Amino acid sequence: MRLAGKSAIITGAGRGIGKATALMFAREGADVLVPDLDLAGSEAVAKEITALGRKGVAVQVDVTRMADIRRMVETAVREFGKIDILVNNAGITQVRYPLELTEADWDRTLNLNLKAVFFCSQAVAREMVKRNSGVILNASSISGRSGK
Repeated sequence: MRLAGKSAIITGAGRGIGKATALMFAREGADVLVPDLDLAGSEAVAKEITALGRKGVAVQVDVTRMADIRRMVETAVREFGKIDILVNNAGITQVRYPLELTEADWDRTLNLNLKAVFFCSQAVAREMVKRNSGVILNASSISGRSGK
């Protein structure tokens, strides 16, 4: 149990890589906040975490909105007393040719893949600095490396 006594926030944890990461962290002993746009997905993952004997907390969050980020951090601190780990996992890929991307597509991609990562990190880091402890991990996908 390498993460015993730790608490984590894993953005986009309602499905996919985020879900797998949340469950792995729970198996290693961490309590996990499961923020996702899809509340039903978040609740299902939190239930699986609880079944593993850890505390799983579902919360509907749009990480592109500052108010949601603040609420996410406040929920984690209220539920766990601290935040040890943030995994910035939420992200999107626009599956279009560059010549077909609209301004709205581009803004959505940058807001989620860049702006949200920065502001989630900033909000969580403020809590981590108080304890002089914490880890922030930024996830990406293979398409970030291969361009496919």
